[in-house]
Amino acid sequence: DPTHEYLYMDLVERSPLNPDIIFAVEGTAGLFRSEDGGSTWELVYGGVGFISGGIGKIVWHPYKPGEVWLVVGISGPNTYSRLLGLSENGSSVKVDVDLDSLLGSRFSSWIEAIAFDVANADVLYAIASNGYFKSLDGGYDWEPIGSAIPDSLRPYKWTGMIADPRNPHSLFITYENSLYYSNDGLETVRLVEKIIADGAMNEWSGLIITTDQLFFGTTTGIYSLSIEGIR
Repeated sequence: DPTHEYLYMDLVERSPLNPDIIFAVEGTAGLFRSEDGGSTWELVYGGVGFISGGIGKIVWHPYKPGEVWLVVGISGPNTYSRLLGLSENGSSVKVDVDLDSLLGSRFSSWIEAIAFDVANADVLYAIASNGYFKSLDGGYDWEPIGSAIPDSLRPYKWTGMIADPRNPHSLFITYENSLYYSNDGLETVRLVEKIIADGAMNEWSGLIITTDQLFFGTTTGIYSLSIEGIR
């Protein structure tokens, strides 16, 4: 397609179940998919003239093969933010949530992190720009949670979240320079450990979990932490 001769990819994610399937975000065109390991690409969301504030998240559902979630911010003549659940490796839009309506803000509606409960694949958790939310029906409807989380832990400063693969309703969350844990589905959180020193020029860049280890990336390196004691 000559209209997409020059593209600059902002974000790339590979399917955890099929290494040949890759998604890539290009800010002015949208979401592209490759089904042959990156040799060829097709546009699956967006279009020519698509002006994006960013697809800031691509999150594969770990318990529903082929389901992937996007957080989309569109700037331009019609500014809006959406949470999209795509099925069949991006072939169709399954869930389309208007974040402006859900979060009550047209210009600062955003999802900072999404996680999926190990005990029920239809239970999703989200940390948004102004609060904490939970869905019990696969992402179609959302309800606010986390009323007991201190106001000092501002939602927009949470940087990552991943579910505990062995314990239902349990999540690891990163906040500024520290790691937190919730064992009640984000109703409450407790501090586990300060990971990054105060004042250090460092940022989180990802979370990966196994049955007994949590790996987290920062701008200065990759670290690991035994999680048996945390549980």
